[in-house]
Order: sequence, then C-alpha cells, then structure tokens
Amino acid sequence: MSKQSWKNAARAGLISREGGPIASNDGKRVRSTAGDIVVTIDTRDLARIGAQLEAAGMSIRRGHESISRAINFGMRHLRTQLKRDARNWTGLPIRQLDGAFKMFPSTPATMTGVLKVTDRHHMIARGNFGATWRRSDPGAYHRAWNRPQLAVGAFLAGSLAPVFKRTGVRVKMDKGRYKGQVRERLAPLWGPNTAKEIEKHRPTVQARLNIVNASVVREAERLVRVAIARAR
Repeated sequence: MSKQSWKNAARAGLISREGGPIASNDGKRVRSTAGDIVVTIDTRDLARIGAQLEAAGMSIRRGHESISRAINFGMRHLRTQLKRDARNWTGLPIRQLDGAFKMFPSTPATMTGVLKVTDRHHMIARGNFGATWRRSDPGAYHRAWNRPQLAVGAFLAGSLAPVFKRTGVRVKMDKGRYKGQVRERLAPLWGPNTAKEIEKHRPTVQARLNIVNASVVREAERLVRVAIARAR
C-alpha cells in the first residue's frame, strides 16, 4: 500500500488504533538468542577416507585439519546466506546484521562449527526502517519486516528519536522542564529481532543447513584426498 492508501484506510476506520499488525510496542528493549545453528558432518561418510589416511601413513590430526577447514568453509557460506535471508525478513541492511551472527570455527579437536545468532529488538526510527511522520498523518510510516506499514497514532518527536506511541498511562513528571505536570507516558515502537526471525523461519534455515552439510562432506573428501596425495 502507498502512504495515501494507508491514510485513506485509517480515515475510513479500517485500521486499528493499536497500529500495524506486527509492530511491537512493549516499552522495553529485549535481548533474544536463537538456538545455535551447528554444522556437523557424519564421519561415517568419510570412513573410506580414514582408511586411506592410515594406509598413506598420514597422521589423524592432519586429516582432522582438512575436515575442519571444510566445516569452516561451509560455515562461512551459511553465514552469508542467512545474512541475506535476515535482510529480507527484517528490512535491516547487512551492515546492521553483522553483529548478530557470531561464528565459532571448527578446530581439529572439536570437529564442529557453531554459528550463533544473538540480537535485540531494533527501534523503529528515521535511521531504522525509514520511518516518516507529519502532523497531518494518521500515524508513522515505516518498513520494518521489509514491508510498508502504518503505526496508527504513533509519531516522531525528533530527527534522531524513535517512533513513539502513547500508552494511555498518565504519570506525574518528577524532573526536567515539565516537573510537576501530569503527562501521558510514551513508549518507543520496537521492530524485528534477527534471532527471533531465525526461529520463525526454522524450516528455511534447516534446508540451508542440510545443503551446507552435504557440501561440507564433499569439500572434506576433496581436501583429505589432496592431503593424502601430498603425503605420498
């Protein structure tokens, strides 16, 4: 919908005063961690390679080093894919998603790579999700979750401030220029959380993980064969 379409719908009473259907407004910042995404390989698929390692007189550690390199290759590929997915799911640019994805590389000792996704809810503001508002608007417009929305009754108080909504709770101000006055409490409008979006799209994430697992096995076999050839 265009801005004018949102405005017409709001004037016609077709949009709830509570705002968009998925924009949260709980008045607090929440930190959330998705379940770890772990890339593992079934070593039974490499049993024949293990036998070749022994026959070639190659140390097990050197074989594990090759397999770990393959796992880390797959992990980096998976991280890149999930960042692109998260950009589409949240509407956040890649540069703001970098900190949410932390990779714990595989080592010859662990033979397991972990990609951990940890994030917080992002405030909806001019700099986030392209929020806009004018006094004549029925609410603030934004593109959280990568879709145009209207948060009815919400507004912007400044160029750097987030989008606010009135909570309906009146409090007496105890400091600042409005000390002693009774005013309605405001709460910022919160947008998506990358970790929660990962959880929400688990089937897609699992499908990508399955593809990566298969590619890791193929890459591990290739690296081990190269190592055997060099050892000979």
